[in-house]
Amino acid sequence: MAPYRERLTAGDPYGAFVHFIRGSGGAPAFVSKLPFWYLRLALRVGFREESWLRMRPLLEANLAEHKQIAAQQGRFAAFSAVTASVLLLCGGRSSDASRQEFAAVRDTLPHATLETLDGLDHFGPEGKSASVVAERALAFLL
Repeated sequence: MAPYRERLTAGDPYGAFVHFIRGSGGAPAFVSKLPFWYLRLALRVGFREESWLRMRPLLEANLAEHKQIAAQQGRFAAFSAVTASVLLLCGGRSSDASRQEFAAVRDTLPHATLETLDGLDHFGPEGKSASVVAERALAFLL
């Protein structure tokens, strides 16, 4: 997290994103072996214009989110005490590892429902997926 935060503070969002990709554990193993400068350049080429304009503002929130996830390491079983009803939404195009993590959360929370939304990936509700996610959330809340 420290290199991610340092790159954001230095005004290097692409460099920060490289540190996130390498440190999150979600990228293929070979990615962590690629030189930093190469990954940074690949991101600059791959994420431009509209896609980068959507992603760039999320980097700070992404860092804060993953900081909280790290703070919860080893505390997973404690969440079995949550009594609220919980809806977990997972994209059908999410990785197998992500879907297994969602299933583990569902199995830990006593009143959790897990729904897989076909055609969506692990990103949040944006663009075309926003109405699908909103529809499921609204149905759950009503």
